[in-house]
Amino acid sequence: MGYEDEVVYEDDEVEYEDDEVVYMDENDETLIKGVENVFKVIHTRTLKRDSYDGEALFTVELKNGMVDENFPFRNLVVPDVVIHEDMVITLKRWAKKAKEYPHNKRNCLITNERTKKGTLFSEEHQYYQEYVECL
Repeated sequence: MGYEDEVVYEDDEVEYEDDEVVYMDENDETLIKGVENVFKVIHTRTLKRDSYDGEALFTVELKNGMVDENFPFRNLVVPDVVIHEDMVITLKRWAKKAKEYPHNKRNCLITNERTKKGTLFSEEHQYYQEYVECL
């Protein structure tokens, strides 16, 4: 039964299933504005992960002084569109380490899957690796 079949009145609260995900449709301009609002990326020793899809979450300081501890990787890096300058340095350093130690177990920065040896991303997201290597 779909939600479109239900009649919802102003006083009623709609309950959604736990596994229902609502995605925002973001275009390039929205992502660029989001990255422009980031003052700096604060690097910690360990990366937090999104509990739903395993994407790496970073701590960022916004230009208005607020700190966001759960800023998604894909909002900081979009191949051929935008990348925050703090992430360039970090990704180059991480890519160098991944090539130096290809047999270390790593998880993809976008999903929680194992990376392809010597890279930072899973097989499915290798276009991000190609982008990082071109920086």
